[in-house]
Amino acid sequence: MKKLLFSAIFIAVGAAIAVWGFGVLKKSKESATWPAVEGTVVFSDVIRETKRSDGKRKVIYKAEVLYDYVVDGTAYSANKVSFVQGGSSNPGPARQIATYYSAGKRVPVYYDPVRPDTAVLEPGVTWKSYLPLGGGLLFILAGVGVLFGGRR
Repeated sequence: MKKLLFSAIFIAVGAAIAVWGFGVLKKSKESATWPAVEGTVVFSDVIRETKRSDGKRKVIYKAEVLYDYVVDGTAYSANKVSFVQGGSSNPGPARQIATYYSAGKRVPVYYDPVRPDTAVLEPGVTWKSYLPLGGGLLFILAGVGVLFGGRR
């Protein structure tokens, strides 16, 4: 019974992550064809977050980039560099992004023509675009493995 419950939880969580990941991948692909307007970075910095896991402190660094842009006379603000933004225990990648997109810099902003409030600075698919979908599928496989593997 425990094995069945454990498997069901892993499969359900994996399915939810995979569905979300599929949406991220789909949006990443769509963004490659979005129109662009010129925008301005208004804020750029490295954010340090401290999380606790298993009684240990873990520090995560993320780039926070806020930019403004105008589409058809309407002003918008957004903060997505790409559709898959993560953090790292190494501050280097976050610093690199924050430095590249420094405050005051003029940048092309790629926006969804159906929902112009959705925008990114780096459109298209990268290897990171597959991570959420892949992670969800791994959870599903782990759940199936526990359900059908092991001793009988």
